[in-house]
Amino acid sequence: CIRDSLYGFVPFSELMPKMERDYDLFLCCHVQGDPSGMYLEMLGKGLPFVGYANEALAGILRMTNVGQAVPPYDGIGCAKSIAALVEDRGQIAFWARAARAFAREHTFDKSFARRITHLRSLAR
Repeated sequence: CIRDSLYGFVPFSELMPKMERDYDLFLCCHVQGDPSGMYLEMLGKGLPFVGYANEALAGILRMTNVGQAVPPYDGIGCAKSIAALVEDRGQIAFWARAARAFAREHTFDKSFARRITHLRSLAR
C-alpha cells in the first residue's frame, strides 16, 4: 500500500515498531553518504531500500542484494523502481529476507568484534 500522507515527528520508540508493522520498503532519498545507523536499523526490520546511490547505500548494495539504488536526485528513477516492484512483490520479499540476514551479521557486537580482530592483526 502506498500511503498518501506524511507524518510529523514520530518518537523513535514508536517509529521502529511502526516501520516493521506497516511498511514493506524504505524509500531513502538521502544524497549524503553518512554512515547513519538508520540503514542497519531498517534492514534489521526487514525493510529493503529503494533510494539514491549515496556512499552508504551504494556500499551496502555492493555487499548484499537488499534493494535498488538510482543516481542522486533521480526522483523519477525511484518512482519507476517502486512502480516495478508493485508488479513484483516476490522481489520485495527476497530483499526483505536478505535484509534481515545481513543485519543479523552486522550487529554492534559482531561489527565491534571484527574491528578488534582487524586492529589486533595490524598491531602484530
